[in-house]
Amino acid sequence: MLQNKSLHIFLAALLCLAGCATKRATDPVVPTTLTDMANRELLAYHQQLQEMPGAEQAREAKRLSNAPTNPANAMKLSLVLARSRSTTDQAQAQLLLEAVLRNPGNDAQPYHAMAQLLVSQLSYHRAELRKLEEQLAEQKKLEDTVERQSQQLRDSVKKSEQQNERLELLRTQLKTLTVKLEGLKAIERSLPNRPTSAVNGAQP
Repeated sequence: MLQNKSLHIFLAALLCLAGCATKRATDPVVPTTLTDMANRELLAYHQQLQEMPGAEQAREAKRLSNAPTNPANAMKLSLVLARSRSTTDQAQAQLLLEAVLRNPGNDAQPYHAMAQLLVSQLSYHRAELRKLEEQLAEQKKLEDTVERQSQQLRDSVKKSEQQNERLELLRTQLKTLTVKLEGLKAIERSLPNRPTSAVNGAQP
């Protein structure tokens, strides 16, 4: 989310700089070029996008996808897709910009400079995003390992408690048997002794 926000800030700053350059280029001494006009057009469109809610931006992306294929629409669609948090959308935005760069036509050349800058930033952003995703995946892996080890520890503690309970039960049973045995011994001691002769069968 932070990386996506930084991309939006860069796009805004980049287009604003292009707009400032356009204003300077409107000095009567320097005629406005097609590149200046293209930059001014993209700046105005970017400002419109900033005011659009997410659902409206999605509809705008669909509209541009169905619009006639030309460099202007491709640049606008790339700006919409670049604002998405989806890596797929951002990859598509980069492909659109690269297609504009490869287009030698007069209608594409005014967008080449801006397309090149946006491609560079998108490439950097996607690389940083991949690093972040790898870090998150590694963190998730570590968290799963910790959770698994914690579960094993909980199972071991539970098993140990169960064994202690069984041991305590055996101790109680042994104590009970010992008491009974001592009682039997006491009863045996209280009985009168039988004559030895009677026991051996001897005659008087």
